[in-house]
Amino acid sequence: MKRILAVCAVFGLTGLLVDDAETQTQPPCTDAAFHQFDFWLGEWDVFAPGGQRAGHNTIQAAQGGCVIVEAWTSATGNTGTSLNFYDHADRKWHQAWMERGGEALRLSGGFADGHMRLQSESAGPDGAINRITWTPISAGKVRQFWDASMDGGKTWKPVFDGTYVKSSGGCAAPEFHQLDFWIGSWDVIGASGEKLGSNRIDRMLKGCAIQENWSESSGEGRSLFYYHPAEKRWRQIWVTDTATEPGGVKEKQAVAIETGGIRFQGELVVGGRIVLDRTTLKLQPDGRVRQTIETSTDGGGTWKTQFDAFYVRRPDP
Repeated sequence: MKRILAVCAVFGLTGLLVDDAETQTQPPCTDAAFHQFDFWLGEWDVFAPGGQRAGHNTIQAAQGGCVIVEAWTSATGNTGTSLNFYDHADRKWHQAWMERGGEALRLSGGFADGHMRLQSESAGPDGAINRITWTPISAGKVRQFWDASMDGGKTWKPVFDGTYVKSSGGCAAPEFHQLDFWIGSWDVIGASGEKLGSNRIDRMLKGCAIQENWSESSGEGRSLFYYHPAEKRWRQIWVTDTATEPGGVKEKQAVAIETGGIRFQGELVVGGRIVLDRTTLKLQPDGRVRQTIETSTDGGGTWKTQFDAFYVRRPDP
């Protein structure tokens, strides 16, 4: 009898050890509920209903698949980040969003009827209840629709409607999109209000480069901008239809970058002298872009403004 009890005790203890080992080695966040938002993962270009580019979004899983991290960069240079996670305690998805300007959102909800819908649990300081719905609409595409209510949920008005398209090629990283605020068709207006020309800025080569198409009454010019991953800097090559004259061909590289702004600098040889030449592009609060071109003949000690204008976006056709 004692031998039987001893054997049972040994096997019982072994079983407890096995069960405990299985519990310890089972990966967390493996239930299906934790992966209901996986359709949002990836590198995305986001477009408004009219087809214009709204921005770029990088969605990645983190913490062993227990959280989803969003890194948003709008076409105007604004940025924001969100943490998204499923809480098994309340069986809801939660999002905490913060953008560069300090605006925050806290949403919760769940996946049902083929879409993820998250909503404010209470009205914010402005009285708004925010609701965002993500819907996979086809292979490689997701629709994000954001609406808000100012009357406690009785009526809703659209805030944002974007279509996510998977970024193609190897140029989906945020560094390749630091000039996105400049993309579009523009009228270029001088300080006195006169129109100096027009410019169209396009993405090309699957997002790996940007082409500038400048036109004015006296001629045309083209630029190729690209981010060099090995050097970790932007470069510009500028050519006009007067390429044989000083300034007709320029090569510059980025020397300063900030959100919604970038500065390129290069050298020209004019009359046997080296002239520093720099161009600054800066997004303005009203959505315009200011471009200044300056030169220095004393190695950067002093600068003389050669061009100062504002880009005004043309209405969509």
